[in-house]
Amino acid sequence: MKKRLIILSFILTITGALSAEIIIKTKISAKVGNEVILEPEVKKTANLYKISFDAARNILIEDSLLYLGAKIYIEEPTELEIVNQIRDDKAYYAAKTNKDAKDVSDQEFLQALLSNNVSMKTYKEYVKKQLWISKYINNEVEKLNTQFYVPTDKEIAELVDKRPDLFEEKEGAVISMIYFSFYDANGKLLKQNEKEIKIKASVKCLDSLLNGGIFEEMVKKYSDDMITANNDEKGFVGAIAFDDPRTQKSLSEEIIETLKISPEGLVKRTFETLNGIYIFKIIQKIAPKQLSREEIKIKADYFLRSEYKNNARENTRERLIKELKEKFDVTLY
Repeated sequence: MKKRLIILSFILTITGALSAEIIIKTKISAKVGNEVILEPEVKKTANLYKISFDAARNILIEDSLLYLGAKIYIEEPTELEIVNQIRDDKAYYAAKTNKDAKDVSDQEFLQALLSNNVSMKTYKEYVKKQLWISKYINNEVEKLNTQFYVPTDKEIAELVDKRPDLFEEKEGAVISMIYFSFYDANGKLLKQNEKEIKIKASVKCLDSLLNGGIFEEMVKKYSDDMITANNDEKGFVGAIAFDDPRTQKSLSEEIIETLKISPEGLVKRTFETLNGIYIFKIIQKIAPKQLSREEIKIKADYFLRSEYKNNARENTRERLIKELKEKFDVTLY
């Protein structure tokens, strides 16, 4: 059975559920079977996702339903599977920071996940739960034999006609950044006076850069982004495509438009967002390029296969949740 890699970007969005080592007496928001969802968990999930309280609670309810289903229908993940998953997660982080995985301590790893207020034992329990859920969904998806799907020439032609944007080498840039976060190490939003300190620090940093300061040195001194700050080339982000949905989700329209028109080198301003402040350096501009016919066919085939598998997984997940709601009582408080 395939093991889903719990990649770092996914972990970053759900670490609110790991914020307490001991469940203390507090207000219950929902109960799913024998699984209790506490109000602080919901609030932290809402803050991390930037969604409403009800939407966050629904995410945790669905997670609890899938966990209960997994415990019934799927064998518990082995100790080796859990250890290997944590090893893979650490290796992913190490690769992002150009380090050897053996040199990454538990403390550094958890801090990078914004989970430095919990122990590795608690993180291990979380990984076990997510592995169990993943195995449950994968087991059902495998019954659909998605690996035998082969896109037809008609499907490829329709995709090329419908999404010509997919088959161009995107305009973009290779960038580095310095990030001043409006959140503390525990994921809590800073108070206004603390934000002001960050704003002043960003202005001071930019002034130093405009007067000949070394970008990498400023990264080490100021940046709150653990991954880019630990790269060999301090602050290095990599190549981004301006019209990539992931870029547009991560960066504001103002930032993207400024990066488009700016020359290589330091972007001579700061960018304040709801989450923090950015300073960018453009290492290289990337010009758009039309793909060849053979490259288009290969990319279309890969895209359609991935889309088919992703849709199958999402549909399976929704079906399982619907079925599990018939088996377990869901109570809101």
